[in-house]
Amino acid sequence: MAEVRPEDVSIPHSPTSVVQDMDEDGEGFVEDAEEAVGAAVGNHPGDGHGKRRRPDRSREGGLGEDFDDESPSKRGQRAEGEESGVVTSRELRLLLGQHMRDMKAAWGVVEQRVAAVEKTTKGHDKELKAVHIKHKALDNKVLGIQAKGDATARKTDDIHNELQKLQTRVDDIEKKQSTTTDDPWADYLNNKKGAPHDIPHKSAGKDETKGLSEEDQRTLIVGGWLPDTRRAKIEEEVKIILEEPDIKPSLDSDRLVVFGPRRSFGMLRFQVRDGESPTDVKKRMWEVIAKIRGGKYILPSTQGEHGHGGKMIWASFLKTPEARRRSALCSLVRRITIQLAGVGNHAKNEAAMVNESYDVDWGTGTIWNGELKLASATHRKDAARDEDFFQLNQGWVDLRNLKEDKSSVQLATWNLGGQPVGKVTTGAPGADIFLVQEIARGDSGWQEHETDTHFWLTHRREEQWRGTGVGISNEIFDSVISRKQTARGMLALVKLRDRGKIILGSLHAYTGVTNRVYQQEIHAFLRELGGKWRKYPCVIGVDANEAVTWDSGGLISLLMRDL
Repeated sequence: MAEVRPEDVSIPHSPTSVVQDMDEDGEGFVEDAEEAVGAAVGNHPGDGHGKRRRPDRSREGGLGEDFDDESPSKRGQRAEGEESGVVTSRELRLLLGQHMRDMKAAWGVVEQRVAAVEKTTKGHDKELKAVHIKHKALDNKVLGIQAKGDATARKTDDIHNELQKLQTRVDDIEKKQSTTTDDPWADYLNNKKGAPHDIPHKSAGKDETKGLSEEDQRTLIVGGWLPDTRRAKIEEEVKIILEEPDIKPSLDSDRLVVFGPRRSFGMLRFQVRDGESPTDVKKRMWEVIAKIRGGKYILPSTQGEHGHGGKMIWASFLKTPEARRRSALCSLVRRITIQLAGVGNHAKNEAAMVNESYDVDWGTGTIWNGELKLASATHRKDAARDEDFFQLNQGWVDLRNLKEDKSSVQLATWNLGGQPVGKVTTGAPGADIFLVQEIARGDSGWQEHETDTHFWLTHRREEQWRGTGVGISNEIFDSVISRKQTARGMLALVKLRDRGKIILGSLHAYTGVTNRVYQQEIHAFLRELGGKWRKYPCVIGVDANEAVTWDSGGLISLLMRDL
């Protein structure tokens, strides 16, 4: 019978199942395993199954007796290999137990590290949130700083511009100290008020070439076109002077320089010819200006402007910024006055619609219409009526004198004595505005109606016997903006066509009452003109029911001076 080696015996359990079936001390498993190995090799208890027996080599591979012929070295290697392949259950148990302890220890370390990472991550979330909030606050702060920087840059530019303007004014003052120009109007005002005569007048003296380059000094401004005229139209119409045989020999250019797609003027450049001096160039330029002015060339694109045959082309030297500022004031005032005089196509002030009616001093920036000084950039204004002047960047404008040039509006006030408003137009057919009292009795409250010629707004309180009202010509009436009423009168803020807003009112004062009651009602009526209404012009028709006192100078006395 062949000998069975221990390493050839198959153990009927896996290492895992062996560990699971093992007792707590592991002893029972070892004994059972050893008995199983003994039974497999044919040993019995007490036969010394614990000793190894040499296998019968004669049955394995036909070795037989030749087995003993192996060399000692081969036999030693074979025996050593056989002994190293034996692993006991105790060793396996110890190996697995040690491996399990290492795994538990390693897993504990991993859990600790994971817990530490989670703790750190939670802290990072809070920190990231705080950083995000700070970053957002910083962004807002940066935006605010940028906005302040932009505002500072704009203010710096404004300050720079103001400094330049101030420098220009200082230069003008220095020049004016050397030369003076009489201002008759200022002299008259000073004499009238008893002002000292040693007050220096503003001067119009100036250096026309100061601040201009040599090329600009040899340049003429040619204008007369309407604002925003196309460049092609300007270049086409200017040929009437550029190709004029009497003017062409004095020119050095056959075209007008126009900057931008739309303008109202262009520039004509001159060059110094051989043998010419700057004075000779100026002389040629003056000749061109005189010939253009004398030719009275009408621009076709402006025909029909302001009801006339068109505007004439003009030419002048290129001026300094200060000179252009003064000239612009005169041109602006003259243009606006002509437009106001022509509003509504009325022929009430035709003289104000003609350029020749205005006297213009371009050097001082002053313009007159007849005896009225409309505006000035250098003359002093009348301090006694400062509220009549409007200050522009270029100078001041006298609004009172300006309104004198505008077409007038005829106004009438009437106590109808119980008659209907329709009859008043028969008595004054040319009046544009009526301020009436004691209208024929009708319904109480506000009433509006129109006739063929006028719009009427009337009011009567319940306790009043007869009401008051205003009538406005349909030609100038636009709308009623607001209205107020008192016990004895009414007020209306109306808009007149092409004339703006005005307050119209009518008051029928008490009769047969004490002075206290009379004044109380007058005060109550005038209080309605306060607040936002103070800024509007006002015309009120009053039936005072009192005798009016006149002084020796022909002026009406103020009976209620405190009002």
